[in-house]
Amino acid sequence: MQNTFAILRGVAAMFVLLCFVTGCDLPVQPKFEFESEIGELVTFEDQTVLEWMRSPESVNPSNSRVNFDIMVSAIEATGLEDEYNDPNDRRTFLMLNNEAFTANGEIFAVLGVDAIDSLDTDGIDRLRTILRYHIIDAYVDQGPDALPVLLVHYFFQTLIPGEEGIISANRDERFRMNINRADGLPGNARGTQVRQHNYVFSNGVGHHIRDYVRNRPY
Repeated sequence: MQNTFAILRGVAAMFVLLCFVTGCDLPVQPKFEFESEIGELVTFEDQTVLEWMRSPESVNPSNSRVNFDIMVSAIEATGLEDEYNDPNDRRTFLMLNNEAFTANGEIFAVLGVDAIDSLDTDGIDRLRTILRYHIIDAYVDQGPDALPVLLVHYFFQTLIPGEEGIISANRDERFRMNINRADGLPGNARGTQVRQHNYVFSNGVGHHIRDYVRNRPY
């Protein structure tokens, strides 16, 4: 019996030694460094959304469709500068790029014009309503504070009062942000997916969209 125990102890010792000898040639594992797949917020906290849209920082010289010069002209024509330029606000701005005005079926088509300068008084009033719907009177970023549960639609109030000013937002399983995709809105509501989200400004947060949205026809 003692010989058996001695043999087993010997075999165990040889196994341990073998593991030590063969394991010492393994390379040292590199230190793990976490890299988040979620990009950093685009931050312009020293500027209001209107100041940024007027600045060279907002200009893409290779693709004018994603610029905001038409929206700036629309804000000026409708007298809404204060709504986009008060640093004491904490709102959400849906930033309409040039494509949202000029593409087929977009804002100019709705208003029946091809330029801001072509609008009459009634057209200016309608454009003002469109822009006011694209300002949410709350801070709605793409994070869990405003949209805590994925694929759940949350409702907010725009600068248009009452039911006609209700807008919805959600974030999907790929953390994309969607506007007005909720079933609870009128059947003729219009939604879109945010192109780029979470531009942080001194007066709130902005989301870049290339399609206008609505609760009901303007």
